[in-house]
Amino acid sequence: MRAIAKFTLVFSAAALFAEAAYAQQVSGSITGIVKDDQGAMIPNAKISLYDTRQGDLRAVATNADGIFLFNPLKPSIYNLTVEHAGFKKFEQKLINVFANDRIALPDLVLQIGGVTETITVEETSVQLHLNYARFVALTPDSLGKTNA
Repeated sequence: MRAIAKFTLVFSAAALFAEAAYAQQVSGSITGIVKDDQGAMIPNAKISLYDTRQGDLRAVATNADGIFLFNPLKPSIYNLTVEHAGFKKFEQKLINVFANDRIALPDLVLQIGGVTETITVEETSVQLHLNYARFVALTPDSLGKTNA
């Protein structure tokens, strides 16, 4: 009876960890900072993220430091829009998110203007991909060197 209970416990734990590992493998994130053209952070800016493949739309607001985060995200291609009263709308298109990507966008700078005016970034900007699974630890043994 104890063996069955242990087996059930181990099997259940393995199933839970496998599900958590799977979720980590297929999601990514996008983060960034919204500033004005003087470099001041813009709190409460509306950030919209449109999934061009699925048609899903998500929205968040920047915090007091102008920072936003979309997490978790399915691998896809996204269009991002930033809006705030008194500033021109900012759009960045074709942001590619792959599994395990942690994308930190360059500062998104809003220009003073009417809400009806739009700044659009057509080409993808340089994206910082932080995928720690790709890092390799180099040790003296892995390089064929030993301490003598």
